[in-house]
Amino acid sequence: MYLLDVLYYKFHKCMIDKAILKLKKIQIDMVFEILTKQCWKYGIQYEIIIKDKLELEIKLIGKREVVFLKFHKTLVVFKEDYNKFSNLAETLGADKAFYITTGVFQAEVYKLNQWKLFEPRVVLEDNFHFIKKQLWMKRMYNENLKYKKLQFYRYLPI
Repeated sequence: MYLLDVLYYKFHKCMIDKAILKLKKIQIDMVFEILTKQCWKYGIQYEIIIKDKLELEIKLIGKREVVFLKFHKTLVVFKEDYNKFSNLAETLGADKAFYITTGVFQAEVYKLNQWKLFEPRVVLEDNFHFIKKQLWMKRMYNENLKYKKLQFYRYLPI
């Protein structure tokens, strides 16, 4: 973790831990509903690659770029999962790729992603970083981490 992440976690430990527990309970159908509503709002087309109980893989098509997004409910994302996702993102011709998980990534995944030379580079977001971006300067856990208020705007294509 970076120094700012450590400091942020120390100051907001209780709020982040509650938010992470709540995030682990979210259903894929709820994530899909939130994401598609935001796509409709901004006129972004989408294609569902995989949607089941534990994962959602979706291709988002904007006017200038294509984004491939995966939301994965798991405790640990292994190297094999990352390689499968990375190869699929390259096959689909994505300009950007985002891998969001409710758990954490294996250490080897970060090493693989750091040395990746070909496009698209995958942005990895574990439970802490996803929650931090949702709650950054917000105060109350109960007010701000509600499923309907999750934002996926930063992942949408241009």
